[in-house]
Amino acid sequence: MKNKHPIYRTGIGQDSHRFLSNDSTKSCILAGIIFDDMPGLAADSDGDVIFHAICNAITSITHAPILASLAQDLCKNQGITDSKIYLEKAFESLGSQQIQHLSITIEAQRPRMQ
Repeated sequence: MKNKHPIYRTGIGQDSHRFLSNDSTKSCILAGIIFDDMPGLAADSDGDVIFHAICNAITSITHAPILASLAQDLCKNQGITDSKIYLEKAFESLGSQQIQHLSITIEAQRPRMQ
C-alpha cells in the first residue's frame, strides 16, 4: 500500500573556504556566478561554497559521499574543478527524491551582493 502522506527529509549542509590574497588570479565563484573583482577561495576546486554546501546537504540525506570522495576524484584525477559538476552528481544521487525547499544563508562582508 502506498503511503498517502509524503515523507520529508531535511538535509543541512555547510562549507567554508578562506579568501586567497588580493593578488590571486583565481576569481571568486558563488553559486556558479563569477565575481572577477574578488580573489578566489582557497580550494583544489573552484571553491564555490554555495554549491558545496548544497552538495553536503544532499549528502546528509543520501549518504552518497559527493565531496568526500567523488569530487576529490573528479578534481585530482580528472582535473574537473567546476563545482557545478559536483552538484549535478549530488542531484543524481537523489534518485526519485525531490527537493521541495532550499534556503541559503551567506555570511560575508564581501563580495557585495544586491
